[in-house]
Amino acid sequence: MNHMDHPQRQRLYSLLNIVGISASLFVVLVAGLILVDYIRYTGADPVNSKTLAQLRAHAIERGADDTAKHEIRALDLLVRKAIFSHERFSTVGAWVLLG
Repeated sequence: MNHMDHPQRQRLYSLLNIVGISASLFVVLVAGLILVDYIRYTGADPVNSKTLAQLRAHAIERGADDTAKHEIRALDLLVRKAIFSHERFSTVGAWVLLG
Protein backbone atom coordinates (compact mmCIF):
# COMPACT_ATOMS: atom_id res chain seq x y z
CA MET A 1 0.00 0.00 0.00
CA ASN A 2 2.95 2.32 0.50
CA HIS A 3 3.74 4.12 -2.75
CA MET A 4 6.89 5.90 -1.53
CA ASP A 5 10.21 4.22 -2.07
CA HIS A 6 13.02 4.45 0.47
CA PRO A 7 14.92 7.48 -1.02
CA GLN A 8 11.72 9.55 -1.20
CA ARG A 9 10.89 8.68 2.38
CA GLN A 10 14.40 9.66 3.50
CA ARG A 11 14.11 13.03 1.72
CA LEU A 12 10.73 13.64 3.30
CA TYR A 13 12.06 12.84 6.78
CA SER A 14 15.09 15.08 6.19
CA LEU A 15 12.85 17.92 5.06
CA LEU A 16 10.55 17.49 8.05
CA ASN A 17 13.57 17.40 10.35
CA ILE A 18 14.87 20.69 8.89
CA VAL A 19 11.43 22.29 9.26
CA GLY A 20 11.19 21.12 12.87
CA ILE A 21 14.65 22.41 13.77
CA SER A 22 13.95 25.74 12.05
CA ALA A 23 10.65 26.15 13.91
CA SER A 24 12.34 25.32 17.21
CA LEU A 25 15.07 27.90 16.61
CA PHE A 26 12.46 30.49 15.69
CA VAL A 27 10.52 29.86 18.90
CA VAL A 28 13.69 30.08 21.00
CA LEU A 29 14.70 33.33 19.24
CA VAL A 30 11.31 35.03 19.71
CA ALA A 31 11.00 33.85 23.32
CA GLY A 32 14.54 35.11 23.99
CA LEU A 33 13.72 38.53 22.54
CA ILE A 34 10.58 38.75 24.67
CA LEU A 35 12.60 37.79 27.76
CA VAL A 36 15.31 40.38 27.02
CA ASP A 37 12.65 43.07 26.52
CA TYR A 38 10.98 42.08 29.80
CA ILE A 39 14.26 42.21 31.73
CA ARG A 40 15.17 45.56 30.19
CA TYR A 41 11.69 46.95 30.93
CA THR A 42 11.60 45.82 34.56
CA GLY A 43 15.16 47.05 35.12
CA ALA A 44 14.31 50.52 33.86
CA ASP A 45 10.87 50.57 35.58
CA PRO A 46 9.47 53.47 33.54
CA VAL A 47 6.20 53.49 35.48
CA ASN A 48 7.99 54.54 38.69
CA SER A 49 10.50 56.92 37.12
CA LYS A 50 12.54 58.58 39.85
CA THR A 51 13.58 61.35 37.49
CA LEU A 52 9.98 62.19 36.68
CA ALA A 53 9.05 62.16 40.37
CA GLN A 54 11.99 64.47 41.15
CA LEU A 55 10.98 66.88 38.38
CA ARG A 56 7.43 66.97 39.68
CA ALA A 57 8.57 67.56 43.26
CA HIS A 58 10.96 70.27 42.13
CA ALA A 59 8.19 71.92 40.09
CA ILE A 60 5.91 71.92 43.13
CA GLU A 61 8.64 73.50 45.28
CA ARG A 62 9.58 76.27 42.87
CA GLY A 63 6.20 76.73 41.26
CA ALA A 64 5.15 75.21 37.99
CA ASP A 65 6.69 77.52 35.41
CA ASP A 66 6.52 76.79 31.69
CA THR A 67 10.02 75.30 31.55
CA ALA A 68 9.27 72.82 34.32
CA LYS A 69 5.97 71.87 32.71
CA HIS A 70 7.71 71.31 29.38
CA GLU A 71 10.41 69.12 30.97
CA ILE A 72 7.83 67.05 32.85
CA ARG A 73 5.65 66.59 29.77
CA ALA A 74 8.63 65.61 27.61
CA LEU A 75 9.83 63.01 30.12
CA ASP A 76 6.28 61.77 30.69
CA LEU A 77 5.94 61.26 26.93
CA LEU A 78 9.14 59.18 26.86
CA VAL A 79 7.89 57.08 29.78
CA ARG A 80 4.56 56.46 28.07
CA LYS A 81 6.29 55.52 24.81
CA ALA A 82 8.46 53.02 26.68
CA ILE A 83 5.42 51.46 28.35
CA PHE A 84 3.39 51.17 25.15
CA SER A 85 6.39 49.94 23.17
CA HIS A 86 6.99 47.17 25.72
CA GLU A 87 3.33 46.16 25.73
CA ARG A 88 3.15 46.12 21.94
CA PHE A 89 6.39 44.13 21.63
CA SER A 90 5.19 41.56 24.17
CA THR A 91 1.77 41.23 22.56
CA VAL A 92 3.13 40.84 19.04
CA GLY A 93 5.73 38.38 20.27
CA ALA A 94 3.09 36.28 21.99
CA TRP A 95 0.95 36.21 18.86
CA VAL A 96 3.95 35.25 16.73
CA LEU A 97 4.65 32.34 19.08
CA LEU A 98 1.02 31.26 19.02
CA GLY A 99 0.62 31.68 15.26
